[in-house]
Amino acid sequence: MANFCKYCGEPLKSGSSFCGKCGRPVQKPVPRAGQAEQGRKKTGMPKTPPRRDFDQGEREQTPPVMLEEPPRRNFEQGKQVKKDLKGRRNSGKRQSGLPKSLIPLAAAFSVFAVILLVSLILFVAAKHSKGIDTSSPEKIVGSLLEQLEAQDMEGALACFSSEEAAGNFQYEKYVEVYDQESADTLLPAEDEKVLLINQRKLEGQAADQVASTIRVIGLGETAGRLSAEGVTPWKKLGLSKKEYVENVDSKNLKKLSVERVELAAQKKQNTDETQKELNKEGAVYGAQERREYVALYTVGETSYIQGFTVDCYDGEWKIFSMTSKLAGTPALGIPETAKKSAEFDEYTE
Repeated sequence: MANFCKYCGEPLKSGSSFCGKCGRPVQKPVPRAGQAEQGRKKTGMPKTPPRRDFDQGEREQTPPVMLEEPPRRNFEQGKQVKKDLKGRRNSGKRQSGLPKSLIPLAAAFSVFAVILLVSLILFVAAKHSKGIDTSSPEKIVGSLLEQLEAQDMEGALACFSSEEAAGNFQYEKYVEVYDQESADTLLPAEDEKVLLINQRKLEGQAADQVASTIRVIGLGETAGRLSAEGVTPWKKLGLSKKEYVENVDSKNLKKLSVERVELAAQKKQNTDETQKELNKEGAVYGAQERREYVALYTVGETSYIQGFTVDCYDGEWKIFSMTSKLAGTPALGIPETAKKSAEFDEYTE
C-alpha cells in the first residue's frame, strides 16, 4: 500500500524520510503497543516510555516559571528618606551659618543697618535740599548767608559745626592751648548727657551770633553792636521799644546779596607758623584743619564785612564762629559796615 504526504498529497517512495515535492518530513507509522512489546521481547530491548506526538496536538507541558515578585515601593518610607536628606542638608547649612539663637539678633541688626542708611541718605538729601554746600570754606560761608537771606534759621544753624565740635571736644587740649577757662568753655565730655549740654551750648553761641547779625542789619551798626554786646538802656540805643521791635526783624535779610568770600589776612595766614597755630586750635574740637575767611555782602544799599572761622571734618567744612581774629573782625558775629568795597581788601591782604 503506497503512502502519501499528508501535507501535499504526493505519493512517497518506500523508505524515504522526506517528501520529494514539499520537502517536509515523512511521518512514519507508529507500531501498535502489542507489536512493539513483541519486538522488544524478540530483540531483548528495554521498555521505553511512549514518545509524545506533537503533530497530533499534544504539546509538551512545562511548569510555569514563577518570577520573584518585585518589592512594592513603600511611599511612606520614601517620604521619610526625603525628609531625612532634607534635614541633613538643612543641618549642614545651619552648621556652616549662624546658630539659631543668633538669627533674630542678625535680623534685628540688618533692620537697624537699613534704617541707619536710610536716615543718613535722608539727612544728606535734606542738607542739599536746603542749599547747604560743605565742599569748601567759601561754599559753606556762602550757604550760611543764603540761608539768612531765605530766613531759614534752621538751615543757617545747620551750617555751624556745633554737633561735630561738641562730639570731638578734648578738654585736655583746650587747657594746653588756651591755658584758661571762661563761661564759653565746654565741659569735659565724659558721658552723653554732658555731650548734649556742650552741643546745646555751641548751638546757643551760633544762634547768638546770627541774632547779632540781625540786630546790626536792623538797627544799624552802632545800636546793633550795643544791643549785641550786653544790657543797654533803651535811651542809649537811641530807639524806642516800638522802633526796636519793628527794626529787629529777619525780614530785613530778604535783600541780602553775597558779593565776595575770600581768605582772611592771606599774607599772614598762608605762613606755616600761622597755619600750624590755627590747626592746633581746631584740633581742640577734633577738626583736621582750620581756616579764617571774610565775606562782603549787601543788604539793600548797605555793605557789610563779616569774619568767619571754619573747620574741616572729614572733607566737610563747617562754620565754628562768625569772626576772624586774623582779619580783626568783631566777635559775637557783629558785621561791620563798609562804605567802599575797597575796604574789603584790607581784611584779605
